[in-house]
Amino acid sequence: MEDDLFPVGSRVFFLEGGKPQFGNVKSVERTEGLDYVVIVREGKKEEVVKLPSHSVHGVTKAR
Repeated sequence: MEDDLFPVGSRVFFLEGGKPQFGNVKSVERTEGLDYVVIVREGKKEEVVKLPSHSVHGVTKAR
């Protein structure tokens, strides 16, 4: 696993029901050879989701 796959605290998004959902990375875990990203959903501090890394995308600032 790359250490900088999704740095802790970085802003990411994923699709849920075809709509983008945003959050911040809490941690990255490896289970059975697969990388998972643990995300605290934006605006829902108590809600944490764990998703495969291939379904998560980093948010970059516009230039």
